[in-house]
Amino acid sequence: MDRISRFYKDHANPLWTVEENVEMAVRILLRRDFSKILGGRIASPDLEALEKVLFDTVYPTLGSR
Repeated sequence: MDRISRFYKDHANPLWTVEENVEMAVRILLRRDFSKILGGRIASPDLEALEKVLFDTVYPTLGSR
């Protein structure tokens, strides 16, 4: 939770609500660890496809890569 708080404070968008800023922080931080979290449980091509769908299509993360 501390990681989210620091990220939020450093990268908060003043045009978004607190909830929107927290949501984006969680998505960006989760995306960074996504492969580590699910690695070995899902075949690599499927993991890459899932990551693309989740973080580029369904719930886009801004500038996370």
